[in-house]
Amino acid sequence: MDARTCALTVLFMGSIVAFGCGGSTSLDVAPDSASKFVAVGAEGTIQSSPDGKGWTTQDSGVSVNLASIATARSMFVAVGASGTILTSPDGRSWTKRDSQTTVDLSHVIFAGEFFVAVGGSWSSGSATVKSIDGTSWTKVESPSNQMFHGVAYGGGNLVAAAYHLSDLQTPALFTTSVSSGSASTTGWSRHEGPDFYDSLTVGNEIMVVGGSPSPRLATV
Repeated sequence: MDARTCALTVLFMGSIVAFGCGGSTSLDVAPDSASKFVAVGAEGTIQSSPDGKGWTTQDSGVSVNLASIATARSMFVAVGASGTILTSPDGRSWTKRDSQTTVDLSHVIFAGEFFVAVGGSWSSGSATVKSIDGTSWTKVESPSNQMFHGVAYGGGNLVAAAYHLSDLQTPALFTTSVSSGSASTTGWSRHEGPDFYDSLTVGNEIMVVGGSPSPRLATV
């Protein structure tokens, strides 16, 4: 999985929880409206907390690295290496789902109407999968010469951060529109924008964190 160079701070129920990013030991955390945090990390690590202070390790049933977690519609969704997708209604009991891909998945979000996860591999390029309920997943056509590592949503558009497959140093940014009420997406197209590894949507505004400090320059 990609090493991250970021810090994530979550304000929840009056408490601040901070996680540093940078390597396989980092955790990605999702706050749930039912007064619960769930964090995922290396070697199938999953931990939950009612207040962000005391944490309990849960059995994920997998040993691969888990890179990202999201929550919506009373469901936690965690993604990771080899196309791994896990879901849980409570952060304690986890079920492995068929992701329709074996590509390492690096980031998952809830995009208003559905969950979407992105990733990439040297052999097949970028990968995108989506699900309305977190249990059944379908592929979205993605660029074969790029590797996605971050995804964001806002204003009816998905935005994916990528590096070119040839060197993983040439950044690119891709967007695709989301059809309201159908959870469908059109094809990805290249644009300019910042590199990122994590994202947050406030209203229709997208906030991103991490990635290369250099601005992206993409040509169509």
